[in-house]
Amino acid sequence: MRAPARVVDLTCDLFNGMPTYPGDPPFRHQFVIRGSRDGEVTLSRVESGLHSGTHVDAPLHFIPGGDSVDRVSPAKLVVSADLVDLTSKGPGQPITRDDLMGRVRPGRAAVLYTGFSALRGSLVPEGRVARVCGHPVEEVARQVNNSNRRPQAEP
Repeated sequence: MRAPARVVDLTCDLFNGMPTYPGDPPFRHQFVIRGSRDGEVTLSRVESGLHSGTHVDAPLHFIPGGDSVDRVSPAKLVVSADLVDLTSKGPGQPITRDDLMGRVRPGRAAVLYTGFSALRGSLVPEGRVARVCGHPVEEVARQVNNSNRRPQAEP
């Protein structure tokens, strides 16, 4: 019998003053009405850019004519993944294809742990984006997964 899958929520909290992508509007939350007794409603207003916090970049974001997020099945957002510990990388050191080879099983996503999440909430130099050799991390992980699908000799 197969063990039940472990589900890990990787979302980050949203809060006023949180770091945002350079050029994106700031995240703002404001209570409009605050209920103080049972049965009273609390209402809020939220303003944000589309790159605030944990979010999904639709193919359209990087690929002209690609699908918009409403065309991405939610089933594609829950996947099996391999955690790749890259905390040995120094600040500014690129993450290369070699760093991922053999560490991401075929058909699985890669979750790259760099330790950068410890800086969440602190000031980040403008333009510092999770990129691997100039490509978004997600694209490199996809390429590695695709390259791992080649037939390999059994050990």
